[in-house]
Amino acid sequence: MNRTVVLAYDGSESARPALQRVVAMSPDKVSITVVCAIETLIRSRVPHGPVVDPIVEHERHNALDQAREELERHDHHPSLLEAIGDLATCVIEAAQRIHADLVVIGSRHRNLAERMLTGSVSTRLAHECPCDLLIAREPTA
Repeated sequence: MNRTVVLAYDGSESARPALQRVVAMSPDKVSITVVCAIETLIRSRVPHGPVVDPIVEHERHNALDQAREELERHDHHPSLLEAIGDLATCVIEAAQRIHADLVVIGSRHRNLAERMLTGSVSTRLAHECPCDLLIAREPTA
């Protein structure tokens, strides 16, 4: 059975376990789409499209390149999706669009105050993801 997988990846240390989980999947049994999302600087609608920080956009390109290279080293051939918006929404939309069987994300280990102020991507995905969700964590010692 072939699986369609969405990997949320931003190049951070907390995203590495998610990448490693997807790398370990059999290349002939999985189709992978890597999603990296960035927020806009200006949320209003402008004629030229959303305005994003060029440094953050460069980091997004680097993260996608890093994921692609790692996956290709293990015989995977991922699709890359550069998204603009909050990560949870972008991942949900990608999963719906490609009819994903699985979404894989990392966990940032935020404290209660951070989660209350900014929300938790993993919590939102656990409630709204249209398919199975794997939250990959760093191995504990």
